[in-house]
Amino acid sequence: MMERFASAIVTILFAMSWSQAKTGTLTPVLRVTLGAKTKNVSSAVLGRDGNVYLVEIRRERNRLTGPGTLRVFDRSGRKRREFTSPDLILPVVGVDADGTIYYPSFRPTAEGVRSLIRVLSPDFHPLGVIPTPWTKIERILPTANRLYLIALRGERKEAIDGHLVHVYTKQGRFLTAFARWDERILPLDERINTALYSSLAIDGDGHRVIFCRQNEFAPEVYDLDGHLKRRAPNLLQREADAAVKVRGLYILGSRLLFDIARLDARGRPRTELYLVDPATMDIMRVVAFPTRWGQLVGVDQQGYLYFFSHRQQLELLIARLAHP
Repeated sequence: MMERFASAIVTILFAMSWSQAKTGTLTPVLRVTLGAKTKNVSSAVLGRDGNVYLVEIRRERNRLTGPGTLRVFDRSGRKRREFTSPDLILPVVGVDADGTIYYPSFRPTAEGVRSLIRVLSPDFHPLGVIPTPWTKIERILPTANRLYLIALRGERKEAIDGHLVHVYTKQGRFLTAFARWDERILPLDERINTALYSSLAIDGDGHRVIFCRQNEFAPEVYDLDGHLKRRAPNLLQREADAAVKVRGLYILGSRLLFDIARLDARGRPRTELYLVDPATMDIMRVVAFPTRWGQLVGVDQQGYLYFFSHRQQLELLIARLAHP
């Protein structure tokens, strides 16, 4: 079946007369336009069910106002279904292996606006809500029985507790929080922005949480309950910290895969994938890819890499890394 899929997507590639062949050992196999670029804010994620989820949030005068639209595409780029709701007001979504959808939202109460996570079935039927008081959520990573959130929690900006990873059961019970932010970053707004754009992954065996801060390529290893087991040194110690940005962290087979944006010696932007051995934290391979490909948004079980770009239009590109 996998051979038929690979043959089909290569056929589609040639039918599209797309001239880009290879970038190092990274081979593109499919490129699909998902929609036209608009003033809305858009993001994409590869769900654990193998589908691509595109979120678009209406923006007015540089404010996210909603409503938001969630579109589901299969890995050939065909749209399967669509959902629009005034409750979808942040470009964040998490999807578990059975297609259950989780997204952050808000609910007005007598005490003020409260944050929560709404839960939908694969066909967009409401399944419930998970209260997450005073929590700003940037990413949701579902596992078999838990939700790991990259988020900041506090009733006021000045009262944020500083933990970056918050863990809930899928039934809504809060379990723990870990990975504190870097208090050396000032002012407070910059510290908040840097913290929220951190990256998170669960290793292939499902026993460890790998966390990496946006501004420092120094992975941290925790157990599933948030106990720190190891903090690696900065893997790019020779690079200027300000020039390196960790944009994403994923699992490719038995390796960690980091999406890195940085400046080269001449100050030109570069986008690269770093393949890292989780046992030793050694960099095994560096693969450059064109900035026009956008950002890595997921890796599927067959080892295909999914990139999303919204520079000129909303595009999905699927590529394969040879001999990972």
